[in-house]
Amino acid sequence: MLKEKGNILLVAIGLVAVLLAGCTKIKDISVTSCEVKSVTPRGFSALKGVLMIGIDNPAFTFTISDISGVVKYNGEELVDYAGGPITVEGKCERKYELNCIASLANGVSITKLIPLLSKDNLEGVTTDLSAKVMLDNGLHKTLRFKDLPLEQLASSASSATSKKQEKQ
Repeated sequence: MLKEKGNILLVAIGLVAVLLAGCTKIKDISVTSCEVKSVTPRGFSALKGVLMIGIDNPAFTFTISDISGVVKYNGEELVDYAGGPITVEGKCERKYELNCIASLANGVSITKLIPLLSKDNLEGVTTDLSAKVMLDNGLHKTLRFKDLPLEQLASSASSATSKKQEKQ
């Protein structure tokens, strides 16, 4: 009986160690780049596009789906977007195509976006984002973020690329 408890304890400690190691790797997942591959107009108020997203994933394979959100400028909703799915391979770094569509939010005209597009920075531009992340075994979680500053996201991707180049 004592030997069985010892074996169970060893297995439990092993599982915790594996889970903790996996969690550390999850924290190391990073977006290394984001580029517009193509854009196609869809009428006067929407665009269909393909983004190339660079992801460094030292963890396991997962799928991101049901991506949706809204881009806001100083709190005002301007553009609704949706995209996905993409499957991010484990233990590798590569670029993934993300098909997406963006449309003007209700009551917003293209003339309202022109001054924003001519800005040199993304100050005041935020996004609300929702996405479902699913593991190969079927476990999934919907992640929701409010008011993420796009300027910060862009600089994070830029610094991840710089760090990668420094290592090489």
